[in-house]
Amino acid sequence: MIKHLDGICHVYIDEAADVSKAVKIADNAKTQRYGTCNTMETLLVHQGIAAQILPRLAQLHLEKGVDLRG
Repeated sequence: MIKHLDGICHVYIDEAADVSKAVKIADNAKTQRYGTCNTMETLLVHQGIAAQILPRLAQLHLEKGVDLRG
C-alpha cells in the first residue's frame, strides 16, 4: 500500500524562468503520472512571464485532456 499525507502540490514559475524549460516541467508535473500524490494541482505563474507561459501550456494541457480552471 502507498500512503501519502494531505497536501496540495504547487508549481511556481518565476519571472526569470527559461520559458521552454518551464513549460516542459509544468507539463510533466501534471501529465506524466497524474494518479500520484505528487502530481501538480496548482500552477502559480509570475505576472511578468504569464503571457509567454500560459498560452503554450494551456494548449499542451488541452490536447492531453487536462481541465483548466483559473
